[in-house]
Amino acid sequence: MIQYSFIEHPFLSLHEYVSSVLPGIEKIASIYYNEETKVLESNLSERKKKKYLASAFDISKIKEGLNKLRINKNPYGWYSIDDVPLKIHDNNQNTILNELKNTVLLIKIPNGQDEKNDLVFLYFNENHSNFGMSKSDTPLTTENKTIIAHLLTNSIRIYISEKYANREALKKNNSKANKIFDEVGLLKAELNNLHEDYGLSMVKLCRQYLLDFGNQHHKTYHLSDDAIEKIKQYKGDLKNLESYIRDTVIFLNNSHFNKIEIVVSEWHLDFNKAPQSEGVEEEIVAESRYVKTIDLLDRLEKAAQKVKSNHQKITSVNIGKALEKQISAPAISDALSNHKGKIKTLLNSKPEKWLTIRNEFRPLRNIIS
Repeated sequence: MIQYSFIEHPFLSLHEYVSSVLPGIEKIASIYYNEETKVLESNLSERKKKKYLASAFDISKIKEGLNKLRINKNPYGWYSIDDVPLKIHDNNQNTILNELKNTVLLIKIPNGQDEKNDLVFLYFNENHSNFGMSKSDTPLTTENKTIIAHLLTNSIRIYISEKYANREALKKNNSKANKIFDEVGLLKAELNNLHEDYGLSMVKLCRQYLLDFGNQHHKTYHLSDDAIEKIKQYKGDLKNLESYIRDTVIFLNNSHFNKIEIVVSEWHLDFNKAPQSEGVEEEIVAESRYVKTIDLLDRLEKAAQKVKSNHQKITSVNIGKALEKQISAPAISDALSNHKGKIKTLLNSKPEKWLTIRNEFRPLRNIIS
């Protein structure tokens, strides 16, 4: 990821900005109050073989002179190279005669933290080579310097101001984002607590079911730790939970018939299969009594469809021949007679089945009528 350029203190990137605007400038020095460290800090960039080398320099011995400049209201000023940075004088008595020797431009940036000015010293050449132009012996005139100072002061102040503004905007956005993250964390914690409470309620409910079933079967059932954790994660229909526990109890009673106390482990609990209620079990038992009759009707229906597809009449003889295991017409009549009652019940309860023989096979139609 790319880091925002304005995260660092604006003065840390200012030198690079100035050198891009003034590619031929000799030296850049800055002194600024850092609101984070609460002290004055300094940076120095010097041009060495067309590159700028950055370093810090000691300002401990010139703080008094710097402080005078920091409280001065003038936005900028030109100074002789002998006056800065170690011999700084706030000399406003510059004359036209010595103006040409003043090649150091001091730009002042208001600092809202300590209500003073931050300082930027720009060490110019005496000619136009500061701007990356070919070397010229033409010196910078007073008019040149006034225009340059005015433009650079505005440009640097805007640069610093935008950096500060972007940092503040990022701080506010980060503050809002962190607040949202904190709220999400709290909601997540609340959801986890609710989930834990719900899981404990499920465990309590299952223990009550096991107690009830234990009283019925004169046994005691205990939940293992892994069984408790599985029950806590139960996400199925609450009304099915008792049926799941009943199925587990039946299995354990069969596999531990000679024990009074039984431990319910995680693998004994199957929450994936469809639970069977007592009514469903009775229905399955009832359905099993019709298995042979259903098989007979299925085989006759399949044979009748085969006969019909061959454009033959649907008779006992033809159906008997179409069966996988062929039988005679009298055998079909006997089978229908033996299952007569069950056939009537099935045809009434399942009107959507066996449509071919129901409508076109006369022996079956006779049973219906």
